[in-house]
Amino acid sequence: MSEFWNEGVKSIVTALGSVGTFWVGGRMWRQIDRRRQAESEGEANIVKADSAAQVEAIARFERLATLAEERAGRAEARELLAVQRADRAEELMRSAEQRADAADRRAQRAEAEVLELKTRIERLEKAIENRRESDVSRS
Repeated sequence: MSEFWNEGVKSIVTALGSVGTFWVGGRMWRQIDRRRQAESEGEANIVKADSAAQVEAIARFERLATLAEERAGRAEARELLAVQRADRAEELMRSAEQRADAADRRAQRAEAEVLELKTRIERLEKAIENRRESDVSRS
């Protein structure tokens, strides 16, 4: 009977040992899985951080592009204003030249009228002088 108990105990111990080995093996596999998961999560975190950095860089470039577009728009508006001012100045110059030409023409007409009046006056004075002379000679 003792042999029976020895065999029974051996089989129980063997069974318990198998369960223990299974339990220890399972625990080791869980630790290995946890480590792999942590590594993959770490890699995922690295990938997330890299993606976040790329998104941030893209956002920064978009902001820079937006600022550049705004600056270009303002520069274009300033250029347009400068062109408009130049056009207005050119228009004012043309208008001033036209007024100056008109004033010159009026001055020339006035000079011509003055010369004509001077000639008439000279003729009248000559005619008066001639009459006086003829009146003096008749008398």
